[in-house]
Formats: sequence, structure tokens, C-alpha cells
Amino acid sequence: MFKKVYSQTPVYGYIPGISVMFSDSDLFGKELSKYVVLRKVKIWYGTPKVGEENINKNEKIILGIQATYKDLLSGKYKVSNQNCAHLVSDDIITKELELKENDYFTNFEIEFTKVVTYLKFVTKHGQVLQLGKVKDENKKITAIKKQEENQMIQCLSGCYNIYGLRALACMHISKKDCIMLNLVEIFRLQNLFIKNKDMKQKWLSPENYDNLKYEMKAVVKICTLPKFIFAIVMRYLL
Repeated sequence: MFKKVYSQTPVYGYIPGISVMFSDSDLFGKELSKYVVLRKVKIWYGTPKVGEENINKNEKIILGIQATYKDLLSGKYKVSNQNCAHLVSDDIITKELELKENDYFTNFEIEFTKVVTYLKFVTKHGQVLQLGKVKDENKKITAIKKQEENQMIQCLSGCYNIYGLRALACMHISKKDCIMLNLVEIFRLQNLFIKNKDMKQKWLSPENYDNLKYEMKAVVKICTLPKFIFAIVMRYLL
């Protein structure tokens, strides 16, 4: 299921010999959790550390990026490392965008040469996070090509070194597939409750139910509804 519904963009940028590769999916174990969503992106922008050949010491670039994710079941947040250059200049600008619950990141745009000079994230409801300058519209890349589908950015990956962010990619999924992945677990739990009354009572017992997160309490309540009401709720979610 994981391999069928998630897509990976190419890695956009330049990967030098000395760099650090990162993938935020490592925050969630071997397989990206289908309950995890990208909630915040932070970007650093400014003059890079001087020293590497072919990097203009007077050119401002994207120095780094950091992401925050939310586990929808536990309600807990996980923050990635600061995938960032050595922040030594005095002209560094940081911008971040944290989303409301009903919004999500849909795409990003990037322009690069040896370094990333421009980065822009957009959301379903039109919020924008961008830093840098577009020098050539023909070289600006829109990362996710599936414009005909409603895509959600799931997690980020790429590389950086002491001079700045060098490349970026993302894993993404259609909104429809994301909903279906999450609803499958609800159907499984409902089926478990139907077949195993003891398990149902165990979930509903105060010592277990009271310790659940708010979101999971709602899921349990949905799964204990009469079949015809449960079906109505599922149709609404779809």
C-alpha cells in the first residue's frame, strides 16, 4: 500500500561531494506513517559562508530548511533537524509558515544553480511561504507535476552542507488516497468490534478509553455506532 499511493519527486538541486543527505521520513521509522502530516516549514535565507569554489560570497541563498510534523492519532509533534548551513552572516532572514488544521502544503517551487536561490511553498487555501529571488522564470521548477490531482506534501528530503541548502525533494500523496488510507483503519477497527465483543468492551472500559487522545476517542465512538449510522458517517468522510 505504501509504495502504491505515495510518490517521490526528483531531488531538485546540486549535490556536491561533501554534503549531508537528509530524509524526514527517518523520523517515523522504516515506513512513513500514514497518520503523519506536514504542519510547519521554516526557511533560512542569507549570505553563505565563504570558501567553496563557484559560490558567490555576495549572493544571498537559501541556507536551510526545517519541518514540523503532526501525528494525527497521538496528537504529538516531531520537528526535523535544522538542515542548515553554518549560520555565520549578519543578514540572515528566517520565515516560517504553520498551518491551520484544515489546510495542507500542496507544492513547492525551487530555483537553483550550484546553490538554491529561491524557494516557495504553497498550501491548499492559498497561503504562501517564500524566500529568495527568481532570476530566470524558465529555470524555476514546480516540484509536483500531478496538477490534475489534489496532492499533499507528506515529508521533505534533500541535502545541505556548510554553505547552504543544496537540493530538495518531497514525498506526496493525493488527498483522496490519504483519506482512504486513514479510513481503512477505521473499517478494520469497526470490524474487530463486531467480531470480538470482549475487545470492544476492553477499548470502551474507562481505564483504557479515558487515556486515549481526543482524536482516537472519536474514532472508537464512530466504530461503536450502529451499522447504518456508521455507513452514513463514512459516506460523509468520503
